[in-house]
Amino acid sequence: MIKLRTLLKLLPIAMLCACSGGRVVQMAGESESAYRAGDYDRALKNAEQIIDELNRKHKTAQAGVYAVAGKSAWELGQYGKSLSYLEQAQKLGQNDEMSLVMLAGNYRRTDNLSKEIDALTECLRVHPDGTRADSLRSRLLATCAESENYELADRLWMQMDPGQRQSLEAMEAYLEINRARDNESLSDSLAGSILDRDPDNAAALRHFAEKYFWKAENRYQAEMKAYADHRTTSQYKKLLEAFKTVTADFKESLSCFKKLYSIDPDPEIANYLGNIYTRLDDEQTAKYYFNRAK
Repeated sequence: MIKLRTLLKLLPIAMLCACSGGRVVQMAGESESAYRAGDYDRALKNAEQIIDELNRKHKTAQAGVYAVAGKSAWELGQYGKSLSYLEQAQKLGQNDEMSLVMLAGNYRRTDNLSKEIDALTECLRVHPDGTRADSLRSRLLATCAESENYELADRLWMQMDPGQRQSLEAMEAYLEINRARDNESLSDSLAGSILDRDPDNAAALRHFAEKYFWKAENRYQAEMKAYADHRTTSQYKKLLEAFKTVTADFKESLSCFKKLYSIDPDPEIANYLGNIYTRLDDEQTAKYYFNRAK
């Protein structure tokens, strides 16, 4: 049996621990309340005080405390702290929607594509109908183009409701994916739908600009080779007839590339324009754009 004297010695320690634990709980509650009220500075300071105090005692704060610290730091633009705290929160089992959304956002800022995909996938797994689910699917769809995960892209596209599939962000991402797979029919459909809503959309303009350029250029090269191999009157007539289609396609490409160049005077676009004007026998304008492609 524990002696009374021993109990009396242990009592102050027990009371101290109880008080300390109660204070931590109170501070955690205050930190959470501050975060919900939009007082991110106070929320972060309280959460960090809890973390620091427990670290000095070789203890670990609860996952929710790290989550509040990470989310508050994100709102304050302190992304290094945010990433560190949110990673710790996830390790401790925190998986609320905003913690995972901000964790994915931090990975995107640091260009860590694989970890961003993991965070996005986890958030959609835990919160498939969350407040950010639609935008997360669109972003995850965009990452599929970079990671060449086309199977996941198709699955995500089918999971989206018709309204979400009509969002420009989702359509642009799926357009890029289908262009990479040389799925011309679906790419044409997506690009056309995008331009109906946004006539200056760079991704859709680029699709049609390059499509008609290479359609015209490949036909031009094929017809010129055919005539070089068979210099007959009938072959020359075929060449002239083919040039009507080739010229129309080059002009279609030209229209798209000129609009693109007005949006973004990129040297690569200037080079395309130089080549088109060369094919249209406008050497002066071709030279102008070739000079800007250097």
